[in-house]
Amino acid sequence: MRSRLEKCPANWLNVMLDGQDLSGEYVLLEAMNIRCVGPNLCLAPDADPGDGLLDIVVASKHEQDQIDRYLSDRLEGKSTSAGLPVRKGRHVRIEFKEMPVHIDDDLWPDEGWPLPASTTIEIKLDCECLQMLMPA
Repeated sequence: MRSRLEKCPANWLNVMLDGQDLSGEYVLLEAMNIRCVGPNLCLAPDADPGDGLLDIVVASKHEQDQIDRYLSDRLEGKSTSAGLPVRKGRHVRIEFKEMPVHIDDDLWPDEGWPLPASTTIEIKLDCECLQMLMPA
């Protein structure tokens, strides 16, 4: 992740979160429902999988050094906060042109495949769509 972010240019993303326009140039956008990416990158420390809300973490080019410091600290075992902006919502729509994406730790499109000219990703949370039954 660190090597990719070092080389990553800011890309224009059209982003709508519950009807609010968050479009801008970003080096990172994570749509999450949990606190961490991977085993120990806590980008959304206040995320609650049971609150019915997505946590959208964004970072512009101006925050690239901040991300790099955070990743260095985590590699050294330091417990620190990424301190990136986090917004909450139920429905996010992201439109972008000619760039790869990570989806659940996999690169899309696969290495060697052409990038689509335009891509739209839409994520919605449905409250209580999964019910857990626990023994009494």
